[in-house]
Amino acid sequence: MRGFVQGPDGAPLKGAEVALSSVAKPMPIREETTDPSGCFIIHATVAPGHEKYLVVVHRQGYKPVSATVFSGREVNEVELHMVPVESREAGSARSWERPLTEPTYYQVRCSEDPHSAPSNR
Repeated sequence: MRGFVQGPDGAPLKGAEVALSSVAKPMPIREETTDPSGCFIIHATVAPGHEKYLVVVHRQGYKPVSATVFSGREVNEVELHMVPVESREAGSARSWERPLTEPTYYQVRCSEDPHSAPSNR
């Protein structure tokens, strides 16, 4: 599972804490932190089939935001928009699954490995 976290102005949010947990068992399976590009990858072994999982993102000064993703043979991608805690608005998220053979949104926004050296975009 991979994704991108941004603030209300669309700028990437570095240092956001991203946790993946099963909807059935809300204990985090894996946690990661966004890189300077706001990107993250979570490598985790999940149940086969089409099980529901929850991605929750926290960052100091912002309201938490979450998205539901599913296990399966597709690549799960999620884009999360965070808003400041004082905002009247709520954060938002969108997630989707794509076949492994299709180009992905993530490949456009992020490097293949968000913990590798930054690219010249």
